[in-house]
Amino acid sequence: MSSPASFSFDSMSSRSSYSPNLVKFTNCVLVDDGQEYVQDLWVDLDLGQIVAPDEQQSPRVIDLDGCYLSPGFIDLQINGAFGFDFSKIPESSEEYKAGILEMEKTLLMTGTTAYCPTLPSTYANVYKHVLPLLAPNTSQGADNIGIHVEGPFISPQKPGCHPQDALQTPQSVEHMYETYGSRENLQNVRVITLAPELPNMQQCIPKLKQENPHLTISIGHTTCSYAHAKEAAQGGASMITHLYNAMLQPHHREAGLFGLIKTHECQQPSYGLVVDGIHVHPSYVAIAYHTNPEKCFLVTDAMFAMGLENGIHPWGNQEIEKRGGILTLKGTKTIAGAATTLDECIRNLVHWAQIPLAKALQTVTANPARAIGVTHKGYLRPGCDADLVVLNAAGEIQSVFKGGYQAK
Repeated sequence: MSSPASFSFDSMSSRSSYSPNLVKFTNCVLVDDGQEYVQDLWVDLDLGQIVAPDEQQSPRVIDLDGCYLSPGFIDLQINGAFGFDFSKIPESSEEYKAGILEMEKTLLMTGTTAYCPTLPSTYANVYKHVLPLLAPNTSQGADNIGIHVEGPFISPQKPGCHPQDALQTPQSVEHMYETYGSRENLQNVRVITLAPELPNMQQCIPKLKQENPHLTISIGHTTCSYAHAKEAAQGGASMITHLYNAMLQPHHREAGLFGLIKTHECQQPSYGLVVDGIHVHPSYVAIAYHTNPEKCFLVTDAMFAMGLENGIHPWGNQEIEKRGGILTLKGTKTIAGAATTLDECIRNLVHWAQIPLAKALQTVTANPARAIGVTHKGYLRPGCDADLVVLNAAGEIQSVFKGGYQAK
């Protein structure tokens, strides 16, 4: 990230109709849902929202000196960051919440203004303690928009760095609720990653979606065939977790899970990509993006080690080795999440897929918002939260605004 830019502020205090609660961003290029618009953006600071222009009012004016103005970034898969691990049972709820807040404040500086705290496969006692503490909330930092439980109902053949002894096979939807502590705990969950080929899972998916309409069901950590994946999509699954990783790779006679992203036999799922140069080769990033640009969204898949020094870091009963942006289970080549921020992933996508910055920004704003049914974030439309990121032409963050107020 580059250093924060200094923008000119015109208070307009000399005008009789001065409206201190209104801000107008001007001399900028608005980026909304992949499109560019050279026009102003108005924000009501009392509401913390974008509003329609009102030329009868005299707002505070912020001149962005020709920069791009984007909605804040949305990360649907982040396991922790800057030393905080969502999966660690806290000594106290107060300590846990304080740790989250500090993490959220630091995360905001990277342009991520909303996120899904993600729990890799873990144990029933962890879900019982942690899920109630991760209820969606509005923060002084990045906003929690709902938990992503990545497991434990995933394939033991594709666990990635998930502990094998935590993995489970669903007996029923009620068994899944029990694993997560209670059905009520799932009210805090926005995304659930599961493997559709597991016994009983195809019967669980429609009931799980019917009983929890707010829930986005994602397919991941799986050995499923194309037929299994299609059946899951027809039953209510609408997302793929970190495409290419922890899944069977496409074959010309068995497309597997990858075949869903441009199928016409069922709904086409949204799909996450980790564009850090470690999880997926740049050429395969380009293939995945160009196959269905409206459905592709970027995730960091970041771990608590993002932002920490290189070295060995304990993680539950395992240890993670950090070498620059590479995280692996100690003594293995197994990737253990990532340590790259979303703004760097955006710049990677621009280069590797040879697309304009506006199209890359769509993959961290409107696309993830659509993927989970969020309408108040990810867009520059009246009524949306005024969580904004200012970038230069190179995609480097110049400033971040939360609720219309400058945070960086």
